[in-house]
Amino acid sequence: MSSVEVIKFEQPDKNIPIEFFRIEDSVDLFDYNYHYQYNFYQIFWFTEADQQVQEIDCVQYTIEANQIWITYPGQIQYFNPTGIKGYFLAIDKDYFNHILHMQMDPSVFGDHAPLLFHLPEVKHMLFQSILQLFELEWNADKRTFLLEQYLAIFLTHIQDLVLLSQVNERYDVRTNKLLALVEEHYAEQW
Repeated sequence: MSSVEVIKFEQPDKNIPIEFFRIEDSVDLFDYNYHYQYNFYQIFWFTEADQQVQEIDCVQYTIEANQIWITYPGQIQYFNPTGIKGYFLAIDKDYFNHILHMQMDPSVFGDHAPLLFHLPEVKHMLFQSILQLFELEWNADKRTFLLEQYLAIFLTHIQDLVLLSQVNERYDVRTNKLLALVEEHYAEQW
């Protein structure tokens, strides 16, 4: 890959740790002539895509319909959302880690990013319903408590899907256990 300009991007509103977007309605959010490095987690559910390509950490991936992608803070990403439909969640990294370490299976969301899941047709209505609730709350009151609950439900169902991305063989469950303990006890006096 030739040298590219990387734009570091932070979540604009620190008061709302979870943001919701429809991809097709958000094409003009960014100038996709650049690669971006985000300081937050991103979850994409591509509902419609026609073999477009995205690039994550200098590796190209084909975007297909009914894929769910999770990219981690610090990863460099490029994709042109033109012609793609679906959903995009931007989640503050501390908030996301808190939810992961308190409620999720760490082996699913370990250090083998980016994560790619296949969403079978039988699960479409379930995921659509969760994101409709998410969208209703986002467009109304943006109550963090409810958005967090919808995110936890969404992640719970994601961890039941088939993981398509390559699992990092160097992954060690003890790392996530340590991170969970730090998250749980970081405020205690030693």
